[in-house]
Amino acid sequence: MGIKNRYSTPAYPQGKGQTKVVNKVIVNGLKAKGKWVEELPHVLWTYRTTPRRSTGETPFSLTYGAEAVIPLEIGFPTLRTSLFTPDSNDELLEKSLDLIEERRENAIVQLAY
Repeated sequence: MGIKNRYSTPAYPQGKGQTKVVNKVIVNGLKAKGKWVEELPHVLWTYRTTPRRSTGETPFSLTYGAEAVIPLEIGFPTLRTSLFTPDSNDELLEKSLDLIEERRENAIVQLAY
């Protein structure tokens, strides 16, 4: 049939470097010996909700179009949680999702700068 298999591995050197940086941050957050299973969700949450110096945005906000509410704010009333209403929240989320592409483009421009 004349079929030849050819294998290739796509390479993205910049992505590999970014992965190493993320992994280093996560490993540094898991310093407690034997407790990494309990600490991993907290370290990941911290990583995802901390603004990056290069973009000024959090990975969470670039993914979902809104800032995350930290667990402390749920148990301890803040202005943001006390003014929360489900009806207005749905409307604001729709607007945020409409603007998420613009936020992502701004982050890319900031990275390039």
